[in-house]
Amino acid sequence: MTIRRNIRHMSGEYRELELHTLLHWKGGRNRSWPIYPHATEESRRRSPFSFEESNCPYLLLVSLSRGQLAFEVETEQILLNPGKLLLLPPGVHYRFQSRRGNFYQKKVLEIKGINLLSILETLNLTRPLCLDSQEGAALFEEKFRLISARIGETSGEALSLLMGETYSLLCALSLLVGGTPPAYGYLNLIRERLESNLDLPISIASLAAEFHLNPVVMSRNFRKKFGCTPREYRIACRMEQAKYLLNQDQLSLKEIAYQLGYCNEFYFSQEFLRVIGFRPGEWRHRGDA
Repeated sequence: MTIRRNIRHMSGEYRELELHTLLHWKGGRNRSWPIYPHATEESRRRSPFSFEESNCPYLLLVSLSRGQLAFEVETEQILLNPGKLLLLPPGVHYRFQSRRGNFYQKKVLEIKGINLLSILETLNLTRPLCLDSQEGAALFEEKFRLISARIGETSGEALSLLMGETYSLLCALSLLVGGTPPAYGYLNLIRERLESNLDLPISIASLAAEFHLNPVVMSRNFRKKFGCTPREYRIACRMEQAKYLLNQDQLSLKEIAYQLGYCNEFYFSQEFLRVIGFRPGEWRHRGDA
């Protein structure tokens, strides 16, 4: 499985902001939370600016309070105005641009979690959407204010509230979008098993036995649906979690390797380099989220 790096490009007068507030989740990123608000961002800008991102690693919800922005999502052109809500699932390629004299005020909610993909599939939110709904936009504004106010807190009450409000928002948006969710079977259950308990060993044979399946057939069907083998998916989940853990300066490479189920830091470092293209220490110094 080839893991594509998250790549961003910016151009224009990107430092000329009238307002820029970026708040990150502080709820112990060394934990494997099922779903949580990774960050909230609010900005106001008049200067010309363009932004492009490939292989976005999180779910993005984007809303405008004022102005307009021209988005290109994969091959689709979207003009975002107040009253609309743009949903960009993980893995998409998108860009937006504004021109001189076009004042806009933008709010963005970034959502992550080890069960995010499964949750989005269950809620039928796996494709880019531009929801033209005053109700949806108003609900997003309400949840955005609530999450922004408490995203920096670390108490159990705050963490429960933040995760609950994030899931509640996605459920409400799913109802507004409508449609029939795809049929689910054992492959989604297998994927959830692979996303959990990353510190524990798991074999393809034991996983197949758990679901009363032939290991070869299970792996073939898993690759057909998700584009990689179960083993490759398990490694990708570990590497995504490793990125978070590397942002925790108090955690050594040995501790991170242990939390991800590696017998020592050497094997962890070798696999991180092979999959991500950087050594763990290089990634930590980059400060990538």
